[in-house]
Amino acid sequence: MRSRLTLIAFLAVVAATVLAAAPSAGASSHVSVNITGQVSFSGILLHVQAHADGDNLASLSGQGTDNFVDNGNQFGLCIAPLTGSVSGSTVTLSGTTTIANNPSDIGVPVTFIANASTGAITWIFDGLTFTGTGIVDIHD
Repeated sequence: MRSRLTLIAFLAVVAATVLAAAPSAGASSHVSVNITGQVSFSGILLHVQAHADGDNLASLSGQGTDNFVDNGNQFGLCIAPLTGSVSGSTVTLSGTTTIANNPSDIGVPVTFIANASTGAITWIFDGLTFTGTGIVDIHD
């Protein structure tokens, strides 16, 4: 049952990301940001991803996820709506988890700070700072 709920939550994230990436009618300019990678803290490895877009670099909105998998077993999944901005090659997106397989993770603040030049990703979850690398794309 838990794996089905996790799969349903994952598919909802994918669908929302695809819909968020669709261009809006009549938009004169468009900024799109994609972050995907792995981050770690004290031996805990997470897969993180985020997508956000907007009409300018200062006003982005989207969604992010984290996924903790160990030896093929999924132990955690959180989804958070995000808002943020781009400054130079750095993307900052923040929000609060709204979906989590662990109910105590709902309402936890999360922040993505990612650099498109270096691929460095910092992911902050409830004050814990995870660091790693991945792919950071900014399209404007």
